[in-house]
Amino acid sequence: MTLAPGLYKWSSNVTIPTSVTLSGGADDVWVFQIGGNLNIASAGSVASGIKVLLAGGAKASNVFWQVGGVTGATLGTYSTFNGTILSAKQIIMQTGAVLNGRPWHRLKSRSMPTPLRPLAHHLQSRRKRPSSLRHQHSRLILLRKNPPPPALMSTRAWRR
Repeated sequence: MTLAPGLYKWSSNVTIPTSVTLSGGADDVWVFQIGGNLNIASAGSVASGIKVLLAGGAKASNVFWQVGGVTGATLGTYSTFNGTILSAKQIIMQTGAVLNGRPWHRLKSRSMPTPLRPLAHHLQSRRKRPSSLRHQHSRLILLRKNPPPPALMSTRAWRR
């Protein structure tokens, strides 16, 4: 199945049982709004794994998956997935799953070892920090064109 750039909406769960290709140019955008859970089927090997592929110059940074289900997003065993996942719950990556993009979720409970909460959470919690650290942190974020995900930022300065 090949999908052109655009907005796609589902009010229920979405399961991707076979590989899907997103075909478009480098400036094209795909937005997938899923009211339920997102599940990428599992496979027995990397070669046979389900893939969300990019073609024609499409970029993973221009693909967005908004997931609102109770379970969230599950990338099956040996699946390959492209895009930014914005999940209301959790993001589960099973054995051998590959994500080319960014995983973001809203809740503290997660199945991944690193905290992958949106930057807004960190900006709200900085009010509790001394004013010198607040100011220093603000300048850091504003100067970087593409700041790293919060999970990659050092937390040592926050604990001083």
